[in-house]
Amino acid sequence: MVILSNQQARNLKNRNVRLALGYALNRKDMVNKVLGNGSKTPLSGVPQDFMTYKGKDFAKASHTKNATTYDKKKAQKLWNKGLKELGKSGQKVELTLLGDDDDTTKSLNEYI
Repeated sequence: MVILSNQQARNLKNRNVRLALGYALNRKDMVNKVLGNGSKTPLSGVPQDFMTYKGKDFAKASHTKNATTYDKKKAQKLWNKGLKELGKSGQKVELTLLGDDDDTTKSLNEYI
C-alpha cells in the first residue's frame, strides 16, 4: 500500500473536496458523543494543548472557521462542486482513512 498525503491522492487534490470534508465533520458531536471524556473540541487538525507556536497554543493560533465549522449544506455544495471539477459528478468516490488500532481511534474513525 502507498500512503499519500491529502493533496497527493487524486480525489483530494481538489480544494473544494477537502473543504467539503472539513465542513462535513461535526467536531463538537464527535468529542461529546464519541469520546465523552471531557476532551476539547478541535479547532483544526491539531488538538488543543498539543503544541505551541510562538508561545501560543498552536490549535488556537492556527484556528480558522473556514472548513472547521460543521455546515452540512455547505459541505454538500462544495462536495458537488469539487466532484464536478474532477469530472466525477454523480460518481462514487473512495477515500481511505488511516488510524491507530486502539479502541478510541476506532470509534473516532467509525464516526468520521
